Amino acid sequence: MHKSFPGDKFAKCHSGQRIGAHVSSLIAFILAGSHEALAHTSEQAFVLLLPTQIYMMSGVAAVALTVVVLAFLPADAIRRSFLNTGINTPRSGRLATVTSLLGFLVLVLLIFIGLTGPRDPFSNALVLAVWTLWWMVFLTLQGLFGDLWRFINPWAGLGHLVAGEHGFLRLPEPVGKWPAIFGFFLFSAFMLADIAPDDPARLAFAVGAYSLYTLVGMVLFGTGTWLARGECFTVLLRSFAMLSAVRAKEGRLQLGLPGWQIVTDRNPGVTTGIFALLILAVGSFDGLNETFWWLAKLGINPLEFPGRSAVIGANIAGLAASMILVPALFAVVIAIGEKLARSTIPFPLAFSRFALAVLPITLGYHIAHYLTSFLVNGQYALAAATDPFADGSDYLGLGTFYVTTGFFNTLSSVHTIWVTQASAVVIGHILAIYVSHAVALDLYKDHRKAMLSQIPSALFMIAYTTFGLWLLASPRGA
Repeated sequence: MHKSFPGDKFAKCHSGQRIGAHVSSLIAFILAGSHEALAHTSEQAFVLLLPTQIYMMSGVAAVALTVVVLAFLPADAIRRSFLNTGINTPRSGRLATVTSLLGFLVLVLLIFIGLTGPRDPFSNALVLAVWTLWWMVFLTLQGLFGDLWRFINPWAGLGHLVAGEHGFLRLPEPVGKWPAIFGFFLFSAFMLADIAPDDPARLAFAVGAYSLYTLVGMVLFGTGTWLARGECFTVLLRSFAMLSAVRAKEGRLQLGLPGWQIVTDRNPGVTTGIFALLILAVGSFDGLNETFWWLAKLGINPLEFPGRSAVIGANIAGLAASMILVPALFAVVIAIGEKLARSTIPFPLAFSRFALAVLPITLGYHIAHYLTSFLVNGQYALAAATDPFADGSDYLGLGTFYVTTGFFNTLSSVHTIWVTQASAVVIGHILAIYVSHAVALDLYKDHRKAMLSQIPSALFMIAYTTFGLWLLASPRGA
């Protein structure tokens, strides 16, 4: 029975993949200096029995074709496609406060279960709620359906009651979202480098400590300010919500093409753009550090993985390197595009706006990377929901419940899983290219300048498509 969590790494034998090896290795070298641990893909060896090279070539070709098609599409047609319409709706501020307070009570209960419940991560409701229901599933729902987080954020309601909107201190504007970036680094380091991030008591302590940190931040700087600039999960989830076709704001429900919120955000701020790129960096590294390629760089036999304690230092160093190098590489790409277009647009503005356009890639990777883990761990989550204290209860009336991995044993189901994963990656890149081109048109107001500025970005996207599909099909040993 396969178990896949941050602290559980099992050796998996895979056949090699050569498509895009040079491009993938180049990007991998840029990202190298990192190692990972969120929740991980499972049963990858079965996927590699498929002719993945064909799908990889087709995916890269589809992304490249998108670039060509955009060169011939009328600029006005692209601009009109990102218009949005809206309808008036009742304001939901009070409802969000009530549901947030309920979310806080649920969080307290989950922490209690983490401390006193079963020690098995696959039976403990806190572990399954955090790594499976929240990290795997909820982030995806946030990207598809909009800002659902405002209704379940467990700290916002309490912050509004205890701290209010204005704190004792003022967070200077030049600070931007650096506090959230720092928090996101610590969060990533916990998942990627901690010895046992899926240990229930250890996770309960981490969640409790972060909750206290968040409440202190809201008291000091005000609830709205801290959530928008200091609380990394709210910043993370609001970033994903920008991908949705739907936005509810100030009593109005707005609808448009997925990504329209990115195109219409005309001054997101440099640290907002950096944060978006850091999500991509961590997600990319999360796949890279399991591969035979990465383990070979560390001098580790992937079939005899010694355990997470042997690679903690490499994990932290690699994480830091990836979070520095990906934004730096993207900045070079944008600078070259600005030069080609002979643009007079300030570089910080161009960088921040184009950086948000990578969010569709991040969501595509997220879906692809965690799909197989969810198919297994989601069953464990359901079992834990019906019996949260492992005392024989059956609150959901499921009866005897068995977790199965049988869908990994048939060619048809494995084929469906692989195609779904590859499609998520390719669709994410296609949407990213389309959004980026629409942003360029909005920035430069000229089709020729927009096209010239997008040449380096298009090459970057094509290379990253190759890299993403290579990660899905690569041999893994950790």
